[in-house]
Amino acid sequence: MDFWRRSGGRSRRERIRNERIRHIIKVNTTIVEDIITNQLRWYGHVVRMERERLPKQVLLWTPQGRRRKGRPRRSWTEVIREELRQRGPNEEQCKDIRQWKMDIGRRRRTL
Repeated sequence: MDFWRRSGGRSRRERIRNERIRHIIKVNTTIVEDIITNQLRWYGHVVRMERERLPKQVLLWTPQGRRRKGRPRRSWTEVIREELRQRGPNEEQCKDIRQWKMDIGRRRRTL
């Protein structure tokens, strides 16, 4: 929000709500939505990589051993898969980059 606030020419001292700042600079999404979209973009990029590449190996790696006591932490891939379930595209659609960008909401369809 700080970036959007500064680009709108407003300071924190003016005490303007975040919704109003987004309206002033004509931004429709929240920062959390932008972060999730960028994570999905990165996920699609890594899925399209060759199996020998290090990011792909890290994505496919499953740690061995026991977890700590208590509630299990959600892994990055669990968060991404849950978001994919909510948005609709599946992992097979990652192969087509144009379709993937449209499915995750990164690009508008052109007629």
